[in-house]
Amino acid sequence: MEKPATNERHAAVTAERTATRSRRRKPSSAPRAKAASANSSETAAPPAPAFDLNDPSLYLNRELTWLSFNRRVLHMASDSQTPLLERVKYLAIVSNNLDEFFMKRIGGLKQQIAAGI
Repeated sequence: MEKPATNERHAAVTAERTATRSRRRKPSSAPRAKAASANSSETAAPPAPAFDLNDPSLYLNRELTWLSFNRRVLHMASDSQTPLLERVKYLAIVSNNLDEFFMKRIGGLKQQIAAGI
């Protein structure tokens, strides 16, 4: 018999929410549009700063960031507060990543060194 009471409470709460929503006044969008157009004509956007897209400091080296990630994962594996199974999983991730790194990425690094990048 508690179900009808729960349903009654739910119906009362729903009716109250509906009444509250209908009492709220929705602001008119017309004055806002008028004010927005007035503000946009008064203040112009500042010019965007010029960036030299050829500047190497704007870009990250994929290989170095990957090694940095592996260092952070290895640090997690060496943390004594981490459960043992998680530590083993971290070591497996580092091992897999380093295997792939040395098999695939070292050639790219050698090419970068030869090109002077």
